Amino acid sequence: MKPTAPPPAAPTPANQPPLPPRAVIKRYLIPLILLFVLVVAAVIGLGLLHRSLQSDDHTTSIFPDQSDGTSDQSTAASDSDTADQPTTPALIDFQPLLDQWVADTRGSSQIDLGVMIYDLDHQTVVGSYQPDTVFNSASIYKLFYAYDGYREIAAGRDSADAYFITTADKGDLTLGACLDLIIRESYNGCADPLRSDPDRTARVEALISDLGLTNTTNAGLYSSARDLTRLLQLYWEHPDLTTDQWTTIQDSLLNQPPTAYDWRQGLPAGFTTAEVYNKVGWAWNGSYWSVYNDAAIVVFPEQHRHYLVVVLTEGISSAVPAPIIQLGQAIEAAVLSAS
Repeated sequence: MKPTAPPPAAPTPANQPPLPPRAVIKRYLIPLILLFVLVVAAVIGLGLLHRSLQSDDHTTSIFPDQSDGTSDQSTAASDSDTADQPTTPALIDFQPLLDQWVADTRGSSQIDLGVMIYDLDHQTVVGSYQPDTVFNSASIYKLFYAYDGYREIAAGRDSADAYFITTADKGDLTLGACLDLIIRESYNGCADPLRSDPDRTARVEALISDLGLTNTTNAGLYSSARDLTRLLQLYWEHPDLTTDQWTTIQDSLLNQPPTAYDWRQGLPAGFTTAEVYNKVGWAWNGSYWSVYNDAAIVVFPEQHRHYLVVVLTEGISSAVPAPIIQLGQAIEAAVLSAS
């Protein structure tokens, strides 16, 4: 009898026949594709989440879909941002104070008013009255031309040292000197030629459009409290300017010694502890202020509070703009009492 042959050995990894190409694709390539898709989806999802968080951190409420009153919306700061920064002080609602000031100021008089108070720390409006009413902005329009001029210099398209104009009272002036003077002294000897330059005016109009200032016309000669607050916010953030330029602008807004006029007799005169970086615009007709406006960045260093305050008025009858001074006093009293 012949011995029975042993059954064939079961296939092992060593002696398995090779898989056909389609089987290889099905076993390895498809799982790799699925893994790649999952990784890409996870990366995109994290990116969208990060972008969403960033957008929440940079909100602005000067032009929100909200009432003209106050809001408790605040800007969230990251742990790294707050590590070396003082804690943001509690929000102060200036609306009741402002309402009382408006009632006291207007009374039975014909004074017209437009006001906005904006809290830079909480990035929200904390008081307003007729913020979208259009006023003659007077010399506050010069802030538009100053920002444009500094931005052109920062971009390398112009030079601060370039000769700009010769005037009878100040002689030869560079562009840099003129940008300082139109803020510090509201100097028309520089402002008029800046405004008469069609290229500069075209850029100012483009800036107004880019900022969404729907109540501002004629290259800034007419504007509202809300629009000018947005302009001051641009100055505060100054994304187009250098650090040295911002230092120069702050000095122009803060240090304004009297010349033929007292440039700080309005809103700055109402504060004793705050730093008031201010630009004034006015028109005195011999018996009353047909226009008296102040646009200011108000900083309380010890209280770690920062505000934008824009006051536009028509018809103040006193030689000294007492109502505007009183508003400054009321704001400062509220800040100090909350500290």
